[in-house]
Amino acid sequence: AREQFSSINIYWLEPGAGTAMAARTPAPGFVTADTTNAFFTAIAHFETDTFFRDATPPNVNDVYYFNTGREAGPTDMPFTVGSIRPGGGLGINAELHGQRYNGSETRTIRLSLVNAIGETELAPAYLIDEMNRQLYVSASIPAANVAVGTNQFRISRPAGSTRSLTEVLINYLDISYGSLYRARGNVLRFNTATLAGDTSVTVTGLSCTSDFELFDITDP
Repeated sequence: AREQFSSINIYWLEPGAGTAMAARTPAPGFVTADTTNAFFTAIAHFETDTFFRDATPPNVNDVYYFNTGREAGPTDMPFTVGSIRPGGGLGINAELHGQRYNGSETRTIRLSLVNAIGETELAPAYLIDEMNRQLYVSASIPAANVAVGTNQFRISRPAGSTRSLTEVLINYLDISYGSLYRARGNVLRFNTATLAGDTSVTVTGLSCTSDFELFDITDP
């Protein structure tokens, strides 16, 4: 089972009609963080029924499945990224599960990141074991290749590959990246990272200047 709460302080800030936050005088030694440089490690978990099936018997075209549909083309696992730190990187961990195959030939899949910026190849021919769960861990993906908002973790057929059948389940996807303290849609979910003591961080990206709500959802 997964932990419901993080072991570090996490806050959620959004505009609303709740009780206003009380103002107080900063204690001696108070530090204001540089918003340009301050960031925290954002971690997110994505899980859905995503299935890739690539069949290439004679006179039969490739067939790809996304969830229970039968859309043509590669299989995409959608996930969202917030305000990733410029110069930073995105890490992806994906648990993949190979299904039963006919014969003993090697099965490989192509992995990539797809978004409005373009497509970044992560693994041109990733080996998939039969009937076995395995964890794919990406190298750090440069922030310049990551879109703020929707991205897709893509499974497709390797270039020039031919084989009888390949089936792969994506059990889940975990991502991590350095995020700025910048709200999207007037909401920011963040943690205090390495900040300690009385420290102020300027949150940008908010379209209003009053009536904020701050929630501490840390496990006590």
